[in-house]
Amino acid sequence: MATGKDHEITKREHHENQKIEATAAAAAKEKQGNHSITLMFEKVVTPSDVGKLNRLVIPKKNAVKYFPLDPSKQVKGLELSFEDRIGKKWQFRYSYWKSSQSYVMTKGWSRFVRDKKLDAGDTVSFGHRIGVTGDKSLFIDWRRHRREAYKDAKSSSALAFPLINPPLMILPFMHSMLPPIIPFMQSRAKAPKQVRLFGVDLESKE
Repeated sequence: MATGKDHEITKREHHENQKIEATAAAAAKEKQGNHSITLMFEKVVTPSDVGKLNRLVIPKKNAVKYFPLDPSKQVKGLELSFEDRIGKKWQFRYSYWKSSQSYVMTKGWSRFVRDKKLDAGDTVSFGHRIGVTGDKSLFIDWRRHRREAYKDAKSSSALAFPLINPPLMILPFMHSMLPPIIPFMQSRAKAPKQVRLFGVDLESKE
């Protein structure tokens, strides 16, 4: 079971990753200058894309359009070179697997996953970086899925308020087992309100 300390470490790592990405984005924006990026396609990575298979499956329609490959001629595939937002170079082996009839990036992909700390649900983008002279180079980028921050916040909230979420049903024999906060909360409850009607004292449930 995760402890409060574990969740605090996870939150701190998440914030550190956000700072790193923000710094990298600012550096990339300054470096790009007169360069422009043209997006080709994006893919939300699956558990198998970032798992032990060490490969990224490229959707067939995108593979055929942007990375055309003749399965009958290219037995070993191609080496594709990319540059990321901070100017780091990446090289992936791109090939066609006849067994699964899929286009994949293999060698070099697992290193990219580890370096960017990719997880299932994150998005990888492929595009062209176009220079002032019209020269093109392949570009790769990534972004986190937004639910990561929500999960961290939800986990922290559950730990901070264990007695409120979810509500507890307290039985009579459990009063001796309750922590001090429960009697305190009970003591703050409003006393029953009495109403006199036709000479009879009644208790209001409001």
